[in-house]
This record gives sequence, structure tokens and C-alpha cells, in this order.
Amino acid sequence: SAPFVVAQYQPDAFEVSLDIPSEIPAGSPPPQATVGGRYFFGGGLTDADVRWTLRYFRAPFAPDGFDAFEFIGGDDDEEAKPLTLRGDGRIAAGRPLAIAPVVPKAELSPFRGILTAEVTDISQQTVSRKAEFTREASDFYLGVARPDENVVRKGDEVPLQVVAVRPDAQPLDRPVEISVSVNLRRYNVVRVLGAGGAMTFRRDLVEEPLLEQKAQTVIPAKSDGKWSAGDAASLRFKTTAVGLHNVRVTARDAGGREVSTESSFYVSGEGEPGWDYRNPSEITLVPD
Repeated sequence: SAPFVVAQYQPDAFEVSLDIPSEIPAGSPPPQATVGGRYFFGGGLTDADVRWTLRYFRAPFAPDGFDAFEFIGGDDDEEAKPLTLRGDGRIAAGRPLAIAPVVPKAELSPFRGILTAEVTDISQQTVSRKAEFTREASDFYLGVARPDENVVRKGDEVPLQVVAVRPDAQPLDRPVEISVSVNLRRYNVVRVLGAGGAMTFRRDLVEEPLLEQKAQTVIPAKSDGKWSAGDAASLRFKTTAVGLHNVRVTARDAGGREVSTESSFYVSGEGEPGWDYRNPSEITLVPD
């Protein structure tokens, strides 16, 4: 046996054009697009309704060849939620419709937009078109080399390698002044009485500053398609406490825009670190 589908198909009577730059440099005006169309028999759309939807969200920066480096970082899930905008308009007298959505400016990381336009002509046929674009937040982004081991011993020296990479995935050919801060993250776990008498726990994050210092980025070299800084280091420091360490490096580009990247690693040794977890379903034994 073999299944098959019988369907009625009506070919599109017109095509839709959706013009928007695919790459928007940092410091440029907000993205704008134009929607137009032409019938396949040669005439342009003169009277049509347009409905558009824009999804605008923070995007990662992962340039080719820099797999050994971590860019941007951070864990702000609230800011990572996409923004969805909708609007409508008309293509009249053969003039394309201009779309100028009001979106937040890109900061700290690039933003990506997916714009979809649905055009309905006087014959009530609807044709859609989608376009994507990337809006850069700065002239370059900072990358922090991932350590060979995510856990180091207390007292070990940690080499910090930081590189500056342009949006076109090419490193800057000159060092960039950066500020480096290392904080020890501790979590104060508080017991909370929840709904129905259930016991839960709330975590309060406390950051203890360990290091504040100026440094410079290193210039990597490419070998076998991979970028590496070799033994060069922007900064070397020794660990003095156990637990989760958060590293934040910041800089400014030529336009004064802030560039920031975060990374983290663990330090093991004698002492009691505060962990970001507590099992709410546990039994506490109290000896007599």
C-alpha cells in the first residue's frame, strides 16, 4: 500500500519584496524595512494590506575559529526573552510600505531580528516574506579563554587570556585596555515555608570582590583554522579562596560603548564553599 494526498493548489499571483539590511553596524539608526510587491504578469501591487511581525532578541556571539574562547557570557534570563512587535499598513498607489519598529538599542551583545510580512491583495490572496538581520552592539567583543580544567586548586596561578574580536570574526591587530574583576560567589540558602506548609529554600547571591585590575587584550594567531594566544596572558593571579569565581572583563570601543564578557571557574581546597543548591525534600537527624 502507499498513501497519497489530493489537494487544491493555487499558485501565487504576485511576489513580495521585503528589504532590510542583514547587518546593522553599532551606532547606526534603528532598523527600517520596506515592503512592496509585483504581479508575475508585470504590474506592481497598487492596493494591498500588510501585516508584519518582528521578533527581536539578544543573540550570542560565536565567531568561527574561536571555540576556545567564551564571549559575552552572563546568566540574565530575563533580558534573554524575545520582544515581539506587530503592526499593519497598506501598499497604496504602487508605493512600498515603510516599516520602522521602535526597538531597544543593542547593548553588550548583538541583537537578532526576524521580520515577517504578510501581504493581501484585492483578490484576497495572501503571500508572506521573511527577512533576518543582526544589529551589532559594539565595534568588537571580548572573549575569555576557557580554562583547561573547570576546577583549579586553591593557590594555583590562573592565566587569564582576553581577546578582542570584530563582528566579522577577525581579531583586532592592537591591544585594548580592559578592566578585570574577579568575585567569589556565595549563596546564602534560607529556609522558607511555602504553600500548603511545604518547606522550600530561597537563595541569596552575595559577591565578594577578590581582584580589581587593569590589563590589556592579547593578539591571537591562527593555525589550522583555530585562533590561539599561545602562552600569552592578559593577567595572571593566584586563587586564595574556594568556591565559584566569576570573572568579568570590560572595555570601551571607539564610540564609547561598553563591551563586557563574563566567565567562571571553581576553586577546590580546604574550606566550605556555598553552593547554589539545597534539596527541599530532606530529613534532618537531631541526635539526643
